[in-house]
Amino acid sequence: MTIDINEDRRLRDIWRKYKNRLASFPSRGLIEHEMRVNQLSLWDANEILKQEIRKIEYQRREELTKTRILVRAEKKIQEEQEKKENEEKRVQAAEKKLMTRELRKVQLVESPPPLRRSARIHSKTSNDPLTSYKRGSMYTKTA
Repeated sequence: MTIDINEDRRLRDIWRKYKNRLASFPSRGLIEHEMRVNQLSLWDANEILKQEIRKIEYQRREELTKTRILVRAEKKIQEEQEKKENEEKRVQAAEKKLMTRELRKVQLVESPPPLRRSARIHSKTSNDPLTSYKRGSMYTKTA
């Protein structure tokens, strides 16, 4: 099973740590030098090196697997929290929209105040003989 190390920063750090450990292993020339010093055969030296590499790779896989399980659990919890927050925001937006609709209905039911009419127009359109227009105001004649 492949592990995506770009899934989280911690996975990349683990991968880098073990990559550097594997890169620090001696090259073939150093192995041959140690063979001469320690009187080992080439096959024995390579086997020891292979075993060490396998051990380090096994440790890397184990640590990556454990960390990946933790990362996925954290992401799952975070996604659930975000889902709850989004649901709450959606419910609040729906309630706010409903309140504004109700407010509009209430405002439509209330009749607006009557428009202010000019005294000149009122005097022209009124059937009342006591009204007359004088300097923009409406006066009633007191008989």
